[in-house]
Amino acid sequence: MATTTTVSNDVTRIVRKTETINSNTTLTEADSGKVFFITEPSDASQVITLPAEKAGITFKFICSVDLTNTITIDSATDANIEGELIVNGGSVPAADEDNIKFVGAAADQGDFVEFECDGTHWYVYGIASASGAITANT
Repeated sequence: MATTTTVSNDVTRIVRKTETINSNTTLTEADSGKVFFITEPSDASQVITLPAEKAGITFKFICSVDLTNTITIDSATDANIEGELIVNGGSVPAADEDNIKFVGAAADQGDFVEFECDGTHWYVYGIASASGAITANT
């Protein structure tokens, strides 16, 4: 006779924490795992600063509106962002970068980037529909 085993995984049922950002923000380790919805800054471009590198820290940033102003996601340490961005169907490599930008007048609602840290580097992956909407910069 066959035996059926049911496994319940409570971790997969956890609802991710979210937050809206519309001004300059410095993240902390306690923000790890959150999904940040980026809205238009009130009057100018904004900078979001990642915390010090620590293995296991993760963040996701999603444009919740079509942006007019540029949003910069900046590493606290220079030249440690690595990864790949898919922008307008093409590959944009990130190699030893300082920051990632959602570019004003190009970044659209739904464009996103995700960051994962190994303790030394931030690994980024993201997708944007319009040409030049997300850039990797030194």
